[in-house]
Amino acid sequence: MENTKKIDDNVYTVTPFLATVGYRLGRRIAALSTNPFTALDKLIESDEDLSLTCQLLSVVMQDGKAINKSNFDVCFDGKLSHIPIVLAYVVEVNLSSFLATAQDEFLKVVKPILEKLEKEMKN
Repeated sequence: MENTKKIDDNVYTVTPFLATVGYRLGRRIAALSTNPFTALDKLIESDEDLSLTCQLLSVVMQDGKAINKSNFDVCFDGKLSHIPIVLAYVVEVNLSSFLATAQDEFLKVVKPILEKLEKEMKN
């Protein structure tokens, strides 16, 4: 499966994570927020050494060339606005169904609890 996104003059190709990597990242993102992009933003904000960013970008090719920590600066020189778009696309391609399922399961568990609390508060 190949997923591509064109941003300005660059074509970014995203391949799926290995299941273990996707599952771990999905759990980390789901634990931070019900909105995956808010959660991703929180994770990236705390990613001072860029290890998480590079892990997310490990499944991305820019114009047919892999992006990694050693060429990160070259790939995004003058293209800083591409970074959040590409990261969001990685999440969309790799984690959107996992996060939607996780959110549905979370709501199944939490909704009855919230309803019970609301009833108790009314009484």
